Amino acid sequence: MSQTRRLAAILTADVAGYSRLIGRTRAISYKPSGRYGPSRDYVNQIGLESDEGSERIKAAYGVIYERLVALKNKYDPTNLFRHNQNIKPTV
Repeated sequence: MSQTRRLAAILTADVAGYSRLIGRTRAISYKPSGRYGPSRDYVNQIGLESDEGSERIKAAYGVIYERLVALKNKYDPTNLFRHNQNIKPTV
């Protein structure tokens, strides 16, 4: 028996359990979960700052952006690591 058929047999054998799992998954997946909700961008899916603009990068990092700027000021004030979704130092 193939894995797909085996999985289908397991899922159809316990329809009530399967329905409960679907319900739990939907409850977790579809509700906005604060800082990781659907209104936020996923940082790795944002293009370069020259293409996307710095405001979208700031929005993706949300409330931790200022903390990241402080770390960037301390450890990389010359902006050596400036590729991808850059956080510019302010010093």
